[in-house]
Amino acid sequence: MSLRTLILLSPFVLAVILGRAVRLPEEPRAQDTGPMYNFSMKRYQWNERPLLVFAPSRDDQAYCETMIIWNRNGPKLDEYDLVLLEVFEDGVSRADGREIPQESATHLRERFQVEDGDLTILLVGKDGSEKGRWNQLPPLQDIYDLIDTMPMRQREIRSQQDAHPE
Repeated sequence: MSLRTLILLSPFVLAVILGRAVRLPEEPRAQDTGPMYNFSMKRYQWNERPLLVFAPSRDDQAYCETMIIWNRNGPKLDEYDLVLLEVFEDGVSRADGREIPQESATHLRERFQVEDGDLTILLVGKDGSEKGRWNQLPPLQDIYDLIDTMPMRQREIRSQQDAHPE
């Protein structure tokens, strides 16, 4: 591909060719406060790895225990580009701390085939596909190790090593 052709390509197409995605304009990060009325998993694709915690409610004992472990062990959200989504049958569901509509929560349960009444934890890759599923929070290092085996994560590690050689 010639330099002239690359220059003529839009920044988005160039980003895809170079393996670097840009944030979708759906909801800019600068406005990451308040409810997400137009929630879509597409906002995370190619940018972050959603970790979805499905539970009957915020008061569910298994959910509460999961969140205590998650919070106590200092999740590496930034290092692994993780974003936490809490999806409840009853009550307010949240994505990255922001309220999402109940119909979005219902859609997520259907999309990932999560049964009502179950605690289910899903890891979704940057490509939007399911990478791991558990009925209880596994050791966090297992999640990080799984992410480290993903091709996109391998590229991120190499890019970081190239940027900061020791």
